[in-house]
Amino acid sequence: MATKRLLAITLIWLVLSNSSCMSQDRPTAASNPSASAAAASNPAPVSRAQRLARFNELEPRVMQAWQKQDFTEAMNLCGEQAKLLSDDPRPFYNLACAQARLNMKAQALKSLEQAVRNGYVDDQHMRTDSDLESLRGDPAFAKLLDAVKAQREKADAAQKEITGIQQELLGLFRQKDYAKAQALCEQLTKLQPADPGHWYNLACAQARQGKNDPALASLDKAVGLGYSDADALAADEDLQSLHDLPAWKKLLGEVREAQRNAFAATYRKGVEIAGVKTLEGRPEGGLRWRLRMDPKATAAKPDRLIIWLHPSGGSMNDAVESLAPTFIRHGYAVLVATQKNFNYWSDVDARKFFEVSVAEVAKIEGIDARRPILMGFSAGGQAALVSWSQHPGQWGGMVLDAAYPIVSGPQGVEPMDLPADAAIKDVPLFVLVGEKDGGSRIWKKVQQKWKDAGVPLTIFYIPNAGHQWLLGKSQLAELESWLDQVKKRRE
Repeated sequence: MATKRLLAITLIWLVLSNSSCMSQDRPTAASNPSASAAAASNPAPVSRAQRLARFNELEPRVMQAWQKQDFTEAMNLCGEQAKLLSDDPRPFYNLACAQARLNMKAQALKSLEQAVRNGYVDDQHMRTDSDLESLRGDPAFAKLLDAVKAQREKADAAQKEITGIQQELLGLFRQKDYAKAQALCEQLTKLQPADPGHWYNLACAQARQGKNDPALASLDKAVGLGYSDADALAADEDLQSLHDLPAWKKLLGEVREAQRNAFAATYRKGVEIAGVKTLEGRPEGGLRWRLRMDPKATAAKPDRLIIWLHPSGGSMNDAVESLAPTFIRHGYAVLVATQKNFNYWSDVDARKFFEVSVAEVAKIEGIDARRPILMGFSAGGQAALVSWSQHPGQWGGMVLDAAYPIVSGPQGVEPMDLPADAAIKDVPLFVLVGEKDGGSRIWKKVQQKWKDAGVPLTIFYIPNAGHQWLLGKSQLAELESWLDQVKKRRE
């Protein structure tokens, strides 16, 4: 069963209506791979994976332009991103913000209208966004605001229903009641026919009942909608009954080819950084990786390891690797995955990265990979929290940007229970969350309880910020101080 999709959907329900101009996460595109048809007229790059890679290349430049208040440059870059992903609401919303800042009201309203058509749902942020100040009072803006509110309310209701069904579905798979599980999967395919995860789960339920031909047809539908995780497909015990069938072998071969093509398009060579030693690896059975470390690090005086976990929809490696000189000054190296499906973190991904790639990096002279620090943004931060909750003693710390201690429960999203492990008292957490981000409510609910339990929790609520990359200049200074404290704890 494609349980990795449940995490993505939980995140979307909580944060999709709490985005902001500079949000880095891309839940809409990640949850709808088939939407690339809307942008098929783009001349180049050809594949969605290539267009997404180029989109993410532009992201640091967009952030820099915004920080410098160079709204003309921001407008041009967001316009390029909008051409690359014409089905995504975010670049059009950001484009509208830049145009409104330049007093290009008609163009800004047109861009906002496209963002709404593409599924933008954060009416609360749109209502108070200072970047859109020049549009307030315009009847067209008020009309768009009403449309976004209606869209958000509809999306919230639909997602709550879907989350409830999926929670019940997990229970049915655990109980091995595959007939009822099949009925729920069929219901989900009707509610969200373009979601490959629902068709995949339907195939699992059908295969468990020996309905091999329908299971293969459902899998074929999932693959047609963008499913391309060949490793998870091959390892899924729910599909065991299909493994001797010629049609299965053919389908698995097609998925492996799609995965190879997708992975090939996601790799980008890192730029040289002055004063930083760069190493790359491609271990058999692991994820391709890149390490940024101090060239002077030795076995006697090694760099401790920070592991970057990307958000859904892009690696954000450029933004994190640019911090390597800062990390090195404080005695840390940073490791990133450079070739994978950047739409999500699956259990298979985590095993490949932690058990194979990190194990290979641990053998490098000058690297101390014992109890590394996990650093993640949005879905990457969620993956870090899941790893912490399962095995807190493995980690030396957590850096969490716009990620929340949540689980999917019978009533939808619920606060995560503290792990019943004394090791939580020895894993410092550094948390950044926007005040306007829905996840801030979760942190405020659990903050004191966690501290009372002995969790070394450092948390900053960023004013006027939503679900976005929050590591600005002042936050980076706080992080540097925190890293020094973590290092002292280990000495």
